[in-house]
Amino acid sequence: MEEDYEVAYARSTWRKVKTFHQGLRELEDKVPMAIVRNYILTGEKNDNIPEEVYEKIDELKDVRTSGIQAEMQYAVAQAELNGIRLKDRILNGEDIRPGFSPKVLRKIPSLGIYTHFMWYTEKELEKMHEDSQKSEGLKIEEIEVNTEKSEKDNNNLNKEMDDDAR
Repeated sequence: MEEDYEVAYARSTWRKVKTFHQGLRELEDKVPMAIVRNYILTGEKNDNIPEEVYEKIDELKDVRTSGIQAEMQYAVAQAELNGIRLKDRILNGEDIRPGFSPKVLRKIPSLGIYTHFMWYTEKELEKMHEDSQKSEGLKIEEIEVNTEKSEKDNNNLNKEMDDDAR
């Protein structure tokens, strides 16, 4: 059985998380978050958006990067224990993914810091949750569960770790 790990982040990291989320709420009132994420991904600016908004996004990007980097020394140590090398984009906080799979987090729990620095607001996440509840999905009875572990499953886990963590 695999163990789950709790991760304690530094108080200074939590302050950065708080600052980041306050900034996201302020941005949400000024501009759609899709525009924010597009700017983060591409660097493209929309002429209809004031420059001060882009300055705020850059400020939040710096806070996010700093908060993530503060926890990466622990992630590196955890990764090395598991024979994994993390990509530089993950280590320097430039990767914008919202998080990592549970399988990766079991091996490198400190990567969980990424979930605290998602470029999504609480309102957006709540709406996505509501939408997913409304959409027609598989019922639990429709899902076939196979509890046997196989060599193929273990190989798939290793591949997923490589894909997620590198």
